[in-house]
Amino acid sequence: DEDVIKKSADFWSQTAVKRFTPAWIDLTSGEMAEYEAPAGFKAVHDLSRLALGKPSLSTLMNVDLKQQDYYSSSLILLSRIAYHERLK
Repeated sequence: DEDVIKKSADFWSQTAVKRFTPAWIDLTSGEMAEYEAPAGFKAVHDLSRLALGKPSLSTLMNVDLKQQDYYSSSLILLSRIAYHERLK
């Protein structure tokens, strides 16, 4: 649903200004993690921004998969596939 993607991208774009993407957020209290989200999480964020025609933070294509753990690498690869299948 495009509305959900837009709301998500708008929220996370607020974190781009600070160049910090929290690993999690409590939707009830607004409390955020004090530590950075992994690269796979950021790749999904970039994909949602690209789907809305907004610039990405370049995690999607510029991350070395050899330096990532299994889960981040998987999310990055899946995001790249989705980008090439749907957006490119």
